[in-house]
Amino acid sequence: QPNVGDKIPLAIQAREDAVSGRLVERLTDNSAEFAVTYFTKEMFTPDNKGVLIASNRTGEWLPYLILPEERVMRCLSTTPMNAWSSPAIGGERVIFVSKDGQLGFAPLSGGEFTPVFQLPPDRHWSEVSASSCGRYAVLTYMEKTGPATQRISDGVFPSSTSEGLAFGPRSVVLWVDLDTGISKGLTG
Repeated sequence: QPNVGDKIPLAIQAREDAVSGRLVERLTDNSAEFAVTYFTKEMFTPDNKGVLIASNRTGEWLPYLILPEERVMRCLSTTPMNAWSSPAIGGERVIFVSKDGQLGFAPLSGGEFTPVFQLPPDRHWSEVSASSCGRYAVLTYMEKTGPATQRISDGVFPSSTSEGLAFGPRSVVLWVDLDTGISKGLTG
């Protein structure tokens, strides 16, 4: 189990890319899975010296910061995330949904996870997005729909699933002030 703030050396390996002919450096080793956060989120620290990633080195997905100039990565929180694509940088915070469905944050310098809002357990949650200052988070939660069934004989969907398929699951866009814990449903 890593300690928050521990500097873990990067296993940098360089090779020539077969397609472009350019030198490519791999920063992480093969000891676990590593993933960059979802492409629509901020991945770079405000000072542009770090890149947010997720890794399951411990068996749980945790947020890490890669610091290429220092050739290390640091664990930002030991609170397991809901998914590898969960974290986002907002100001000096890494904001994510924990494995137990709490929206919250940890300091970008590393530290304890501060839970702010418990998401409804009987819903699906989207990826969290963070404001550039790190005070606000937005995500969508939506009802879980059953599996769509299709008749084998003629490929028709029975009427019991047609409404859910035509109109989609009911959902709410949720805005949360991470400093006060005040939340608002913006639309649904």
